[in-house]
Amino acid sequence: MAAHQFVRCDSDGVIVDVEEFEVARAILAGETQLLSQGIQSKHIFELCIAFGHQSTAAALLTQVPGCKVEAWHLGPFASEARSPLVRFFGCQCGSTWDTCSFCCWGWDIESGVWMQDWDAELGDAIACAREAAQRPVARVLLGLLGVLRSGEGFRNLEVSDEATARLLDLAILMGDKDLAERCARHRAKRPLRRWCSQDFFPFCGNALVSVSAPDVLAAALLAGVALQELNRAIPGCQCVMPLREAIALCGDMQLWETLAPLLPEGQKPWIPYTCDYTALFFCNCDPDLHWNWELCMSRLQTATLANMALGEFAVDAEYGNESSCYTCGVHGMTVDIYDPFRLMDIAVLNGQSACAELLASVGASSSKWTCQACLPDQRCHDCGEVALSVAMVPLEERRAAAGAALRVALARAWRLAAPMGLGIYQALRACSCGKMAPKPLVKIILSFAAERPHIACVLEGLEEELEQSAGALQEQAPHEVASETSHVEAVRDGETEVQGMEDAKSTDDLLTALRNSRDEMMPLSPDGVICFKLTRKANAPHVNELLFDAEGPLADLHRRVLNAGCEVAPEWSPVKALFVPLTQAQLLELTEDGTRNPNTPELGKQHILALRADGPLLDRAIRSLRNAHRPRLWPRVPAAPAASGRDEEEEEEEEEPMIVVEGGLNTDSSLGFPSYEG
Repeated sequence: MAAHQFVRCDSDGVIVDVEEFEVARAILAGETQLLSQGIQSKHIFELCIAFGHQSTAAALLTQVPGCKVEAWHLGPFASEARSPLVRFFGCQCGSTWDTCSFCCWGWDIESGVWMQDWDAELGDAIACAREAAQRPVARVLLGLLGVLRSGEGFRNLEVSDEATARLLDLAILMGDKDLAERCARHRAKRPLRRWCSQDFFPFCGNALVSVSAPDVLAAALLAGVALQELNRAIPGCQCVMPLREAIALCGDMQLWETLAPLLPEGQKPWIPYTCDYTALFFCNCDPDLHWNWELCMSRLQTATLANMALGEFAVDAEYGNESSCYTCGVHGMTVDIYDPFRLMDIAVLNGQSACAELLASVGASSSKWTCQACLPDQRCHDCGEVALSVAMVPLEERRAAAGAALRVALARAWRLAAPMGLGIYQALRACSCGKMAPKPLVKIILSFAAERPHIACVLEGLEEELEQSAGALQEQAPHEVASETSHVEAVRDGETEVQGMEDAKSTDDLLTALRNSRDEMMPLSPDGVICFKLTRKANAPHVNELLFDAEGPLADLHRRVLNAGCEVAPEWSPVKALFVPLTQAQLLELTEDGTRNPNTPELGKQHILALRADGPLLDRAIRSLRNAHRPRLWPRVPAAPAASGRDEEEEEEEEEPMIVVEGGLNTDSSLGFPSYEG
């Protein structure tokens, strides 16, 4: 029987098709040797592929010897190359043979084979690969390749290096991680194509980072494709985002846990200094609506596991222009803060306690916005309605988030200081001639030795209110506050048990130590010059009238300054009022010395310099104003008993101190401050 019976020819003897029925009959009859004979120098397998008989060709693969698989048998391939249009972000190499920091070939060129669609868009290549993998020939080969041991070749099959590389290419483009790893174990050529970062991390019109083909990315890295050096472009700035950080910012915990071992950590944390909106990488929001910023917990978790410097991510936003009341339109409402929003600020402004706790656990810093978020919203002095608010959530939620962050930050400071406990204990035993040192004493020393968290400095004086708000939140939802961070802690530390009571006790000790250290600040002079701060309505006309009235409630303070030949509000003074005699040279020396002391507040038009003994007098003077027009003064002074005959609103406010301490001004200058009386 001749092999020509398996094909159909035209009048010129040219093969025009394959007789599938005859081929199937020969396979069932076991006539494999006849089928293996060449027909016009071509194998019957090759003819079946050429005429589109994939099922018959797949049957020949496992039954007939001499079948040789080439790369073109495993099509289709993407026909269109990358768009020649100039790209504003990412790879701009086009169809050239060059590469940049945003693209690569995946493997060494000398050990690879160029795919037919090497420069196609990733989406087109994936679509064609999925179609090719569904064809019978590719399906049979991939099935055989999946069960072969490492280094073992195909039995009774001749598969070219190009075809083997194409099979690995199909496994990667299908996103089959297990199959891609098995294919990569065989000693064969590697598929070469252009891998671009924007194919995996497209730009969606906002700052969020998302991955378009996570399975393909995972399969490529697990198969050994060298994508680790790829970078993602960041629109609007000159810096780039490494692949490791881009994957972490996607917020896909499963993807991160799979690929983290394959992504080596850099020598130092990646910080995009030239980008002014990096905090938006973690926000699910419209970048034009800052009051709707909301942190994404999953992105914070993966970024924490990636050891990213979360305290360095911020977004610029300046507030300093005068605005009008929402209700009556009266001007004069301002928030003079020019600091950028940091992640901790956004978490507190949105009342996201879980996010704030997670940020505090890694030592993320905050700015003045966190303190501003914990203060009551500004009310119009005419209509009494809320005239300016920095957030859309209620004050209690903002304070609860700040309190939760403060508690976690203090617990972290305690844990960092705990390793010093053994040395302190041994030192105490040495000083006591070998006697046992009390453990409570060691804890007290550790509390004072712990480094003060940055958020504790920002929220100085508000600890009690924030602790109460955080405690109330925990009572309402005791299991929800820490549930979001449990997975991160378990992955990072490998622990499933939390020593809550011990950490809480340590946090309370540290909080007490911080309060005591603040209260024990040295005054400016031996007789107690203190810097007071007006926390609201500092520039209101009625407040200025009260402070600068030489015949009013503060007449004694004015008389003391005037008798010394000085002024209460000289033009050169950076503070609002000087109720202690000071010359310009003395105040300049004081402020220059204060810049060397981090505990010294930055003086401004909301500050008042007076004696500590003047606190009650200032408190009574401020209480003479109605509640709607009344400022708040820092540092706090215990409130006097409420007098009868006042309205109910003022009696409620009597329980809240009118004077709160900004902090003593530490100085080691040689200024000679005289002692004042009265």
